[in-house]
Amino acid sequence: LKIVSEEWNGYTNEDGSGLYWDIIRAALADSGLRPQFLTMPWKRAEMLAINGDVDAIAGVYYEPSRYTIPHWHISIEDPVALLAAPTAQLTLPLTLAQLAGRRIRWIPGYDFDRTLLQNIAVAPVEVSQRTQAVRLVASGRADFMIDYETFIRQAATEQSIKLDTGYQIHILAPGKKLYLAFHKSEQARLWAQQFDAGMTKLVASGDIYDIYRKWNINPSKFGLHQAPQQ
Repeated sequence: LKIVSEEWNGYTNEDGSGLYWDIIRAALADSGLRPQFLTMPWKRAEMLAINGDVDAIAGVYYEPSRYTIPHWHISIEDPVALLAAPTAQLTLPLTLAQLAGRRIRWIPGYDFDRTLLQNIAVAPVEVSQRTQAVRLVASGRADFMIDYETFIRQAATEQSIKLDTGYQIHILAPGKKLYLAFHKSEQARLWAQQFDAGMTKLVASGDIYDIYRKWNINPSKFGLHQAPQQ
């Protein structure tokens, strides 16, 4: 079972380790299916999954028109945030309308212009790396960067940019549930059922929370249930 995603450190590592890979592996353990994990840029991963060149993609929103989606999610994403330089003129509370006409940078495939900003006339430019987006904001060559808050902070750290020196981070949207989604086919319905059966066992036993703790990620990011205290 070929499953793709972008490489997210600690979640979908290239070597087959990570939170999402471990959850999927555990959920499918009794199904007879043997997942094979592949990492690549997000846009390419989406294209392969939609076209059926691979069987599934990890980390997508609930999009039943594009994929066969199981009942169970694998995580709840971090909030979507906006990074602005210290000199940026913004009126608080921030509204999306204030982003109209501004130079905004994000990673290919995230398509914030068709989701979060679908009714806002923005001037987006996709950049290949988050570190590049952070540098553009820091140098004044871009007004804003939009990404998940954790990734913004990681990229700033990699560039030795200290966000506590006046940079602004504003939350634009709360995190959504993320799923393991299968290429739409009759076979995919069975795979989704098998995945759901395994996830139900992981949640009932509490093993799902142990997998989160293994990767030093707060079990509350799973979201639906209260994780037992340890």
